[in-house]
Amino acid sequence: FLLLFPASTLFWWYFEYLNRFVQNWYYSGGGNITSAEYIIHASVCFSTVLPAALSTCELLGTFPRLATPFKQWYPITFVQKKVYGWLLIGFVSLSLALLAVFPDYLFPLVWISPLLIITGVQFVTGRTTVFSALEKGDWRGIVLPALAALICGFFWEMWNWKSLAHWEYSVPFVPRFQIFAMPILGYAGYLPFGLECLVAASLINKKPFSYD
Repeated sequence: FLLLFPASTLFWWYFEYLNRFVQNWYYSGGGNITSAEYIIHASVCFSTVLPAALSTCELLGTFPRLATPFKQWYPITFVQKKVYGWLLIGFVSLSLALLAVFPDYLFPLVWISPLLIITGVQFVTGRTTVFSALEKGDWRGIVLPALAALICGFFWEMWNWKSLAHWEYSVPFVPRFQIFAMPILGYAGYLPFGLECLVAASLINKKPFSYD
């Protein structure tokens, strides 16, 4: 669990790097601080992302009425995993290369590219993925992390709203109907983000996350 904090810092700096190409969010109200001070303060804040999302995910898994219906739901079989893996890696790599050229159209990649790339590599190498349990009809590893990130996202946006130091959004095509500062359609980005948090934790633990 303690390893999640430094891992979370690196994890979120990756999204900050991608945001330099799309400029979907920016920070305001931080005052006059040096670059070093910004990095230190930001890194401390970023370190709480994975622990918060995964703790919420585990908490949701303790509610039988929420988790049990998805334990044996609809099975999905993945065939030709290596082919799918190479297609994912190729598609995402090409799209990321074009991110700076077409930021207004490819900005959703900021939220889904880590998941797709890691899943593609795992498919190619024959490893367990976050989607492997779907072959047994177990959707808990999809539904609960997505819901956990959405819950965390709601509170992150609420605490950010009207704060002195805060982030603001500039998301193409969805500038209206905000809940706090976030356009309502922007909350959809938290759903794949929850899966990415789960994948990141699995890489740290070197084993798939399990609810059993």
